[in-house]
Amino acid sequence: MKIVTLIPARKGSKRIPNKNIKEFNGKPIIHWPIKSILKSKISETIYVSTDYQDMSKILKGINFHQIGRKQKLYNDYATSIDVAEDFSIDFNFDYDLLLFVYPTTPNLYIDGIKKAISMLAKDVRKTACVSISKYAHPIERSFTLKDNEIILSNREFSSTRTQDLDISYHDAGNFYLFKPDFFKNSDKLFSYSSCYIEVPKSFCFDIDNKEDWDFAEKYLK
Repeated sequence: MKIVTLIPARKGSKRIPNKNIKEFNGKPIIHWPIKSILKSKISETIYVSTDYQDMSKILKGINFHQIGRKQKLYNDYATSIDVAEDFSIDFNFDYDLLLFVYPTTPNLYIDGIKKAISMLAKDVRKTACVSISKYAHPIERSFTLKDNEIILSNREFSSTRTQDLDISYHDAGNFYLFKPDFFKNSDKLFSYSSCYIEVPKSFCFDIDNKEDWDFAEKYLK
């Protein structure tokens, strides 16, 4: 089975400057998911889509292929699916599975990826697999803050016991796995055409600001 990996690593992070190459526990953060993939041998080729011209120096000694990103994909509104689809078209869909991983994934769930590979291989109806995680608290009990006032999102659940509410999940962002047909059929990621792998909390790090970064770095040290 031919499995290729795509890692998007463009410049332009506003909340954490140079987030995709910032040092994380002694190495650029993008180093960690790449090393995990290479060590696991689940993917024969890794492509890094980036506008960092010196990425080969940043990832010195690591076997990967650097490719550019088209101008239309440089804006903040280009989605991960857009990037993966554009790569797939340029690559002429020459793969069995495309592993899509963010550079800010310092603790990649390799066991989950292996399970996802097996699931997609066995089920011809599924064209993608997404990593998911449980919300820490029922979303029905969420609230917003406005003018120093707490505003309940769902007032009807204000007195409902948390154990009586359904468990909700969210996109864990740890990895995504695609068959070529996902893009050819214009399938949706969160639909009947996708399967899922639940990711343990120890692999879930949504690094959006300095506090997130410091916590993840300390946790994984």
